[in-house]
Amino acid sequence: MIVHLIDKVFVEALRAGCPTAWRKLEKLFFKIILNQAIGMVVDIDDAKEIRQLVFIRIHKGVFKFNSDSDITTWIFMITKNACINLLKLRKLNLIKFISLDSNEKSKANQIADPYTPMNIIERKESQKIADATIANLKGMQLEVFTLWYVDGVSIPEIASMKKMTVGAIEQLLLRAKVKLRRFV
Repeated sequence: MIVHLIDKVFVEALRAGCPTAWRKLEKLFFKIILNQAIGMVVDIDDAKEIRQLVFIRIHKGVFKFNSDSDITTWIFMITKNACINLLKLRKLNLIKFISLDSNEKSKANQIADPYTPMNIIERKESQKIADATIANLKGMQLEVFTLWYVDGVSIPEIASMKKMTVGAIEQLLLRAKVKLRRFV
């Protein structure tokens, strides 16, 4: 569970370069950023690259961060934008994260290419089904479900972000799940 990081003292410690604050930030967001990136870009290696990029952007941008805002939301936006940028570049075939390590190359040759036409078609079909099912969610149910399931945000954090009780968030998630089961 992520501790609510609105604390201005914590942000100031990050700005001052406090190693303890940076370790705490990394510990809190290491898996969450990776999960959000995997949810958007699918490929684990790309997601790991994005996670590194996000931490670099946090480090460079912490001085611009408005400490009256929630740092969690800011970090999620950085991650989302990094994923979108990668997907745009991938779509244009301008980038592919490939390690030059020979061991990694041999592993990559042994693993099936996730970008083969058949794999791409299967992913697109699965995505269409998921999108059609999720399209039945509206408003707050859709927002809460996306934050919880796709972005990996905990229920207490969502409650804090939306200024609602934990029980209300749990109820929205339950109703969203019930609605989704009807369409699957």
